[in-house]
Amino acid sequence: MKITNLEKTEIKTIFTIEVDKNDWVNEQTNTRKQLAKELVIPGFRKGHVPLEKANSYISTSEVMNKAISSMIDKTIDKFYQSPKYLENKQIIDETLKIDIKDIDESKLIITLSFDNKPTITLPEYKSIKDLNYKKPEVTDQEINDELNRMTMADRSFAPKADNTIANGDMVTFDFKGFLGTEAFPGGEAADYRLEIGSHQFIPGFEEKMVGLKVGDKTKIDVTFPADYHAKELAGKPVTFELNIKKVETISKPTIDAGYIAKLNIPGVLNEVQLKEHIKSDIFRYKNYSEKQVAVKQITDFLAKNTKANYVPETILDKEINRLKSEIENQAKQKNKKIEEYIKEINYSSMDDFNNKIKAEATDHIMLALAIDKIINDLEIKVSNEEIEKEVNNIASIYHMGVDEVKKNSQFISHIINYLTQDKLFDKIIELNLMK
Repeated sequence: MKITNLEKTEIKTIFTIEVDKNDWVNEQTNTRKQLAKELVIPGFRKGHVPLEKANSYISTSEVMNKAISSMIDKTIDKFYQSPKYLENKQIIDETLKIDIKDIDESKLIITLSFDNKPTITLPEYKSIKDLNYKKPEVTDQEINDELNRMTMADRSFAPKADNTIANGDMVTFDFKGFLGTEAFPGGEAADYRLEIGSHQFIPGFEEKMVGLKVGDKTKIDVTFPADYHAKELAGKPVTFELNIKKVETISKPTIDAGYIAKLNIPGVLNEVQLKEHIKSDIFRYKNYSEKQVAVKQITDFLAKNTKANYVPETILDKEINRLKSEIENQAKQKNKKIEEYIKEINYSSMDDFNNKIKAEATDHIMLALAIDKIINDLEIKVSNEEIEKEVNNIASIYHMGVDEVKKNSQFISHIINYLTQDKLFDKIIELNLMK
C-alpha cells in the first residue's frame, strides 16, 4: 500500500492510495479459488472442482467485486496503522467515504475521503447565568436509616414472654374500622402484621396499641388526617375493633464482619466502609436530580451558543436520519402515517418537521463537539481507580462478577465515556460556583 497523494481543504482530507500490485493480483487469485470451492457442478464433489473447469462457471465481474471488497477492507486496516493517518488528527473517522479512482486486473487505486473536525468557538461556559445547582448533604440519620432498612430482611422474631405490646414489637392482629356504625371500605384485615412505631397506620393508631396483650379484643378511637387521600374519611373520627393474636420481639443482625461479608459489596470489609458506601449511594441518589437540572442548563447552553466554521454533512445526515427513524417508529407503533403523527406531536407540517429535526440534529452535533473540546481543554481524565470503583458498583447493582463486567469492552468503553462526561459536568458546575 502506497499513499500517493494527500489533499487537504478546510473541511476535507482526501488520501489517494495505490494498492500493491502483487497484493491485488493475489487477492483476485485467492478469490477465484474460494469461489471455485463453493461451486456445485454435477460429477464433482463440492470443493473439488478443478480450477480450469471452475473458471468457465465464474465470471470476471464476480471475482472483481468480491476481491475489491476484501482488498479495500485490508487496505483500510493498514491505512489506520500508517503514519500519514496518525499524523492527521483533525479527521473524523466516522465520515469515511471510499471511491475507486482506477482499477483493472493489475491495478487498484482508491481514495479515502474524510470530513475534518470543525474549528469551534466555545461560549463562556465558566459563567453560565443562573446555573441552578446546590450540593446536597447526607446526614448521619439518613445513613443510619438506610442501614436499618438493609438489615430488615435479616431480622428474626421471637414470641414475647409477657405478650404485652411495646414500641418496636411485631404484632399480628385482626381489625375492622367503623365510621359511625357503618364499616368503611378498606378498613378491615385479618392476621395483619404491624411493627409498632413504624408509622404505617394513621397517627394515634399504633400509639394506642401499646400496652394491649394477646387475647385482647378491644376498640380504639382515632381521627383520619384532614389531608387523607380518601376524601370520605379525611378529618373523620373512626373506631377500630381489634383482636390481638400474637406479639413478637424483633432482633436485628449484628453488623459485624460476618454480616458484612454476606452483603458481598466489593471493597466493603467493615462497618466504617459500609457506612461510607451507604453515604456515597445516598449522595449519588440525592445529587442525581439536583445535578440533572444543572446538566440540562449546561447542555442547552453549549448546544445553542457553540459556533463552528461548518457542520460535517455526513454526521449531520446520520443524526437527522436517526432522529427521524425514532419518530417514524413511534408512528408505526401507533399505526399512523408519519404526516398524521407529526401533527399530534406539535409539528405543523412536514416542512416544519424536517426543519426542526435538522435544527435538533445540529444542536446535538454542536454539543458533542463542545464537550469533546472542553474535555481536551480542561484535560479531563478518568483514573483506573475511578473505573474500578464504577465497575464494582455496576457489578453490585446487576449482581454480576467484577471480571464479567471487565471482559465486556463495550461496557468498559461506556463506563469511561460516562465517567469522563460526569467529571466534565462536575468541573463546569464547580467553575460556575466559584464565580
